Amino acid sequence: MKFHPECGACGIHWLFERTAPHTPDRKVVGLIRGIVEVFLRDVSPQANVGFLCNKMVYRAFEFTSDLSRHYGDLKQKSNENAKKILPAASEYIKRGKTPEGRLNRACFLAAAANVAPLNAPSSPYAFKDILDHDDRGKSVIGDLFGALTGSRHVLYVTDNAGEIGFDSLVIREIKAIGPKVTLVVKKDIFFEDATMDDVYAFGLEELADKIVTVPGFLAPGNI
Repeated sequence: MKFHPECGACGIHWLFERTAPHTPDRKVVGLIRGIVEVFLRDVSPQANVGFLCNKMVYRAFEFTSDLSRHYGDLKQKSNENAKKILPAASEYIKRGKTPEGRLNRACFLAAAANVAPLNAPSSPYAFKDILDHDDRGKSVIGDLFGALTGSRHVLYVTDNAGEIGFDSLVIREIKAIGPKVTLVVKKDIFFEDATMDDVYAFGLEELADKIVTVPGFLAPGNI
């Protein structure tokens, strides 16, 4: 992704919002300076937004150990909530009448888990809530089945813990169609993003043909 001027302000706000509440008061000023310093030093019209965000995130993590603990706990709760829903989700997928129908259902569930995280503040996300959005979810998939039918290999980049449980359902359907799957996860705790711990939590190491870890957002040169 190419850099645009608004990317800087957006990145700083996004990162500060996620880190400041878990940073000791005495270190907040240093946190702000550290984030801005990375931005000012490395930003240019040719800057890669992924690389820039990675540098800013790892700079922020230097200011508090609470970040890893907080997001580690959050990820565990998300995985626990996902595991409660997965049996019903699997049955929902099986009711698809064709391979394409089952793929569409799996993709819909994974998308729903992304836009409505399983660690929602009020209560864990329930399967009946997901199904309320069924019709809207299917309309954004397009001819994914056709693309997969003609493919030999899929690079599957994961996002969050919890959600990765639903990714396992998608990958299972992809494998049934034919392509091999390489799974990409974060190397270390990176907010609530999926790591190898989350892979093992859902048995994805037995499902994917290959697993690659990356130090932050996936960007050219870090895989």
